[in-house]
Amino acid sequence: MSHIYTELAAVAGIQSEDAHRLQVLEMAEEARLLRPIDSVRHLVEQSRVVHGRAVFISDMYLPVEFIQQQLESHGFWQEGDRLFVSHAHGCSKRTGKLFEYVASALEIPVTGITHYGNSAKVDVRGARKAGAVGHLIDTGNPNRYEIALQKYRHESDGLTSAMAGASRLARSRASADGKGDPALVDVAAGVVAPVLTAYVLWLLRQAIHLNLKRLYFVSRDGEILLHIAQRIASRLKLDVELRYLYGSRYAWNSSVSSPRHNKHIWNSLIWLSSKGVSNEDILERTGITDSEKSELIKSRSENAKHWKSKTDRNVLEEALLRLHSEGTLDQAAARKKHLLEGYLRQEGLFDNIPHGFVDVGWRGTQHDTLIDLQQEHNVAPALGLFFGLEQSESQWDDLREGFYFDARTSPMQTDKNISNEQTHSPILSDSRRSHRAPKHLFSLFEMFCAGRHGSLVKYFDDGSKIVPILDLSRDDEVSAWGLDMVYDVVGEFASSLQLSEGIESTGVELGHALADVIDIFWSSPSRAEANKWGSFPWETGQGSSRSYCDFGPTLDILIGDRLARSVGKSVALSTQWPQGSRIRSNYALRFASAPRRTIIDAAKRSTRVALPLAKRWLNRPGFT
Repeated sequence: MSHIYTELAAVAGIQSEDAHRLQVLEMAEEARLLRPIDSVRHLVEQSRVVHGRAVFISDMYLPVEFIQQQLESHGFWQEGDRLFVSHAHGCSKRTGKLFEYVASALEIPVTGITHYGNSAKVDVRGARKAGAVGHLIDTGNPNRYEIALQKYRHESDGLTSAMAGASRLARSRASADGKGDPALVDVAAGVVAPVLTAYVLWLLRQAIHLNLKRLYFVSRDGEILLHIAQRIASRLKLDVELRYLYGSRYAWNSSVSSPRHNKHIWNSLIWLSSKGVSNEDILERTGITDSEKSELIKSRSENAKHWKSKTDRNVLEEALLRLHSEGTLDQAAARKKHLLEGYLRQEGLFDNIPHGFVDVGWRGTQHDTLIDLQQEHNVAPALGLFFGLEQSESQWDDLREGFYFDARTSPMQTDKNISNEQTHSPILSDSRRSHRAPKHLFSLFEMFCAGRHGSLVKYFDDGSKIVPILDLSRDDEVSAWGLDMVYDVVGEFASSLQLSEGIESTGVELGHALADVIDIFWSSPSRAEANKWGSFPWETGQGSSRSYCDFGPTLDILIGDRLARSVGKSVALSTQWPQGSRIRSNYALRFASAPRRTIIDAAKRSTRVALPLAKRWLNRPGFT
């Protein structure tokens, strides 16, 4: 190392004292950023058990003393161990000569050396050149997602490189624990964690810039975001309160709508999402009591079978007209609204404290509902901080901003009649407003933000507080799939990410890097990744009509479902991930479903290989 800096000083005209300072700084930075790969500790211990010591061999320019110090500080070095570094002996692993030197120094045959390393060229082939045995241990090497992140290190001022390092560390620690499917862990660390952590860093910067005292992370999309934010905010000692808010479109929309009030929300709740839902389940969405529901169905006992129907709506329309004329629907909505307001007051949404509302997206309907209620109580409205926003006609458009994309085309307005004057100014710049919403990726982002608990069904007053009632039917499925491991890996990533320069240093360009890793996973997953993430239990429907299917079912399942539907034996089944479904499927279906261009290219490749082989066979000696 000293030779390198001596040469640098001569070429760059640097004083020798300054060159020495740079050398010290490099070693200090190396020590600060160095992290152990815990999954290889057992190999070191195994060497001590068998041979009484561990021998470390390195092709490295750093001083021998420095390398030994790092081995000691990270718990790898014990008394009696040996260390051989290439520059100290004038030979390298790559050529095999360093292995020969080690064998001579230890007075053992070179064939008695079993070496483990992370480079196929240096550690495996180099060892074999000398006659030693080389084994590849590549757990700590960057995978394709981490390589993609590192490509953008300059435009991100090093942040994507730090993300790649955090991903490698999260993967290696999951490997050391012996838990988790590698296909799950690789994507969680290399795609999910960087994308969601970038969003959370933006959220925290917004909170500081806008002087927000609280950030409310709305269930269920907000659970993993809060999981990340808590780790980052505590490390950076940020003065913002992070809270979890139980909410759902189903519970909130049914609380603020009826045939008389907010008719557009009512129609969306009852009719626009009624496909494949029974009349009885739709009736439950109105919020009438169980006794009112039972009495209504009994009074139409002659139409009992029609309540189970998912197509004939006559009995439902008749019942809704009756309930509306009696005022029952308005009473049900009033009861639910009272509980919703009680819960929001309990959680501090009516405290008149500057706060943000965090949700994945896409039109901000829950944000609309919240602000409407806050306006009724004459308190400061929540500022919406979304992962992405579609175009909408919301009157509260100026009180929200999108991180990854913002497809709204109208300019921000600043003349709303809002009770708190501090909220009149728009949220930062207009930079993402013209970005087209990537609708084909909405489901992917929602899967990345999947919660570990069920959806909010309703609120209940237990006498002392308002408690959320959740649908528990999904908990076991997502747990069995491995969602807890995703949270563990993402949390490890957030805890490991180097942010020594503070939150303000993260305001750099990340869009290209994030788009790249998303596209790699979405467009070209490995077979193992497609199988794992394609089997994620995807939720469809709402309320009691909620059901689950694979995120990306195999093509044979999709084809079978279409055949069943053609004879009325199945409800519609679709894939959220066409490429994942194709790659999960057998080869014949994959080939048949491939784009025409792909088939032509495959045929050309086959021809290029087959023709030379055929010519060689025809021209073989003795063939006539």
